[in-house]
Amino acid sequence: MSINHDCALGRLTAHARGIVSADLIADRELLPHPIRIADQVWPDGTIPTVSICCITYNHVSFIREAIEGFLAQETTFPVEILVHDDASSDGTAEIVRDYQAKFPRLIKAVLQTVNQYSQGVKPGVQTRSRAKGEFIAYCEGDDFWTDPRKLQKQVQLLDEHPNAIIAAHNVDGVDTAGNSVAIKGNDLGVNGKQVEFVTGDEVISGRHLPTLSILYRKRDIYVGKKGFRQVTNGDRYLFSMLAVHGGAIISSERMAVYRVHECGVWSGADWISQRRNKIHARIAICLDIEPSHCLPACRHLAEVVWSSIHMGYREHRMVCCREFAPAFVFSLLFCFRSIQAGVGFVPRLIATQLRIAFIPVQFTAKVAINKLKQRLSPGLAGGESSDCGSTRR
Repeated sequence: MSINHDCALGRLTAHARGIVSADLIADRELLPHPIRIADQVWPDGTIPTVSICCITYNHVSFIREAIEGFLAQETTFPVEILVHDDASSDGTAEIVRDYQAKFPRLIKAVLQTVNQYSQGVKPGVQTRSRAKGEFIAYCEGDDFWTDPRKLQKQVQLLDEHPNAIIAAHNVDGVDTAGNSVAIKGNDLGVNGKQVEFVTGDEVISGRHLPTLSILYRKRDIYVGKKGFRQVTNGDRYLFSMLAVHGGAIISSERMAVYRVHECGVWSGADWISQRRNKIHARIAICLDIEPSHCLPACRHLAEVVWSSIHMGYREHRMVCCREFAPAFVFSLLFCFRSIQAGVGFVPRLIATQLRIAFIPVQFTAKVAINKLKQRLSPGLAGGESSDCGSTRR
């Protein structure tokens, strides 16, 4: 049964909710208690608090589960669902069209007839430009949310932490058969806490944030010469640019599932393509981010480059020497951009360059320790989990 907005609507001030936040919160119109967004009725012209952005392409077997996860959300605020189908050829668009017909006030779909991604146009950028919400949440068409209060919890976390611009949480991984898969994001390392705040520089330094877990404050962010159109890892670029404006609040709760399958643009890509795209994204961040934040970006670039060389040198020696090794030198040179933020950054610049120069020694020592552990006890040295948290399209 739908709950009429005129009967149920109540204005809850920041004081009444017992949290410290911006004036926007006090101006929000809220329901007295969370209900399914599919059952909410708001007046025409109501501005959503959250915009859900969903990019899908040939996800006919998965898209229903993704959309049902959106519709199951229980909130006290209005939500819009923006779906962009990038000219699917397997029936995905027809499913999206049916859902839009059932929920025309809630679901706003763009159904492309020509694939935009192949034309060099990023559907994520297009969809984000359509978002009207104060916050933006991401979930691609082959992933899904499992907690009906996910959005409610994350908006509350950001309201309670005005110095955070991003909210994230742990996720689970499954394969196409529904079996659990270990992925990066199973444990975001919140140190036994229910929530943990990390600074913007920690995010820029590579703190992993699963894309399907993200909710962030909508901001006009600087997009430099490289920008989203030049990188495949657009999510990492976006998070770093957002982190200039604040940190991230991370929840230990598992509220979504990442699906690993061979058709994913990221999870289905070969190792060289994955590593090359990761490095290119970090180079773009180093070149485009504000000079006062470029040092953690440079250090992270160096770490990604050296880990790529370490993992791939035996089988992909030429790629490591011709492409990856020069990027390590770039990480040292890009540090000089920090001087644009003032001479006070010179000591930090020197310290960062020394840390970067020491990275190969750290990796070599780590490898030696792992080999020693394997000799002493074969079960002690753990393997590396899959890095499956990046945007696939």
